[in-house]
Amino acid sequence: MAVELKPGDPLLRLHGRWDKDNTSWWAGSGFDIVATNLTSITVHCGDLNGKDLPVGVSVNYAPYETRIFNTGANAIPLPTSLGSSKAVLRFTVEAWEFANLHLLSVVLNEGVKLEPYKPQRLKFQFIGDSHSSGQYCKRQVIDCFDWIVAEELKAEKDINAQPGAALTDIECWGNVHGLSFQFFKTEDTRYIYNPKHNYVTDWDFSRDDPPTHIVLFVGANDGSERYNVPVLEFTETYKKFVDLLREKYYKDQPIFIFTNWGKFKEAGALRSYYDNPSPYHAVQEHRAALGDKNVFVVDTHGWIGWSDLFTDNGHCNEEGQKVVAKKFLDWLKQWGLKGEDRWEAAE
Repeated sequence: MAVELKPGDPLLRLHGRWDKDNTSWWAGSGFDIVATNLTSITVHCGDLNGKDLPVGVSVNYAPYETRIFNTGANAIPLPTSLGSSKAVLRFTVEAWEFANLHLLSVVLNEGVKLEPYKPQRLKFQFIGDSHSSGQYCKRQVIDCFDWIVAEELKAEKDINAQPGAALTDIECWGNVHGLSFQFFKTEDTRYIYNPKHNYVTDWDFSRDDPPTHIVLFVGANDGSERYNVPVLEFTETYKKFVDLLREKYYKDQPIFIFTNWGKFKEAGALRSYYDNPSPYHAVQEHRAALGDKNVFVVDTHGWIGWSDLFTDNGHCNEEGQKVVAKKFLDWLKQWGLKGEDRWEAAE
């Protein structure tokens, strides 16, 4: 008889954010399975599933391959070389818009042997906008610098990033709320456009494996020419946001605050914003005055150039994402962070 796993089963590990209907939100959410004697796997999705939803699938830590999931049965091709060996399967929603995987069950072949997924000790929590979600990249979040960094360091990752979202709680490029509000919710900032779920619920942070490191990369939309949130207002919002993170959820983990590298326009012209005074350094100084010495500013000025961007929208292309990832990996190495030696689930 085939083996069926449903949400809530300890052998089916969910990561990211999922609502009470077992529907995912935010790019990068997904699930993991560890199996031996695996010959077939089919993912059954319900009617809340996004249409033609791109989901990255990695078997035994090989590069992710995009599969399209729809309501109904979604059979996943497996490498013929698996045989009776252990297989670690990782599934990740690539999309940032309508990123809803409605998971009903996962059906595996008769005779399969399952074991719990062992998460890595090292885990990042990324919070950001289009720069952290891989907008316009072919595989979206999987091509993004934050995903690349976590994979290189053999770390788990949660990514709460939404293109067009400000940190300030304002309507911004179609996002009804800012990240200072939405990060604490299950749903992402595009929930208002989902006719089957156009409301928000509080996220239960006890469902997360606690991150070891936090990365904040926000401000591009606050500082845009269209919205132009004053620097002092943005700074106060940022301070309150980090204060709340510290007070409720992330007591002492290192927090890395990215500066913005600016807005590139035609011919590589650069418009700087939030540079003088720097809200990022102001947040660090604010926390230091409270005795918090574990907040660090990551200066990204000069990290990328015109050739690293999609020239029609000013966002990092796939090669540009690799450039940013390498810059951040170098920064983390100098800071003192060492990646994991192996993937625990594969042992």
